[in-house]
Amino acid sequence: PVMGQKTNCEGGMTSMFDTGKSALLSEDGKYRYTLDRVWGAGKPVVFVGLNPSTADAQVDDPTLRRMIGFAKRWGFPGVTVVNLFAVRLTYPAGLLDVEDPVGPNNDEVLADAAGKAGLVVVCWGNHGVFKNRCGEVARILPPAKCFGLTLLKQPAHPLYLPHTAQLEDWNPNEEKD
Repeated sequence: PVMGQKTNCEGGMTSMFDTGKSALLSEDGKYRYTLDRVWGAGKPVVFVGLNPSTADAQVDDPTLRRMIGFAKRWGFPGVTVVNLFAVRLTYPAGLLDVEDPVGPNNDEVLADAAGKAGLVVVCWGNHGVFKNRCGEVARILPPAKCFGLTLLKQPAHPLYLPHTAQLEDWNPNEEKD
């Protein structure tokens, strides 16, 4: 499969100098590789979630709005959202029904985004153990932060955390696969 075009919210092509909203989707729209929101110059916070939901170049979902709030409070000029699994689903249980939930080229996209980050925050919640994806991605990422660990020792998801939630160093060796 060929990667789709990165589009901004007007549907036009983007460059590294554009500000605003953009997303990188597969040509068929099945996979979302990156989601970007930029409001200033500099390196963004890269959030590594589980899988993309409904947010795209035009639409912000509640999780994205939460991530933007954290990034702005921390003084960053934007966010890039990448995921363990690039397939677009509204429920994590749907990962079981997809032949290739990771998506073609997702590891390369993850590595590229993390390499351009001012800060990497892992936040995929409990389902990252599916297909040992959390372990695979841990080998790709540079040192990262998290909002703490869930009871299952996975990086906490930001949606229901207080806006005052603090980051801590993420040690993937603490996780249980």
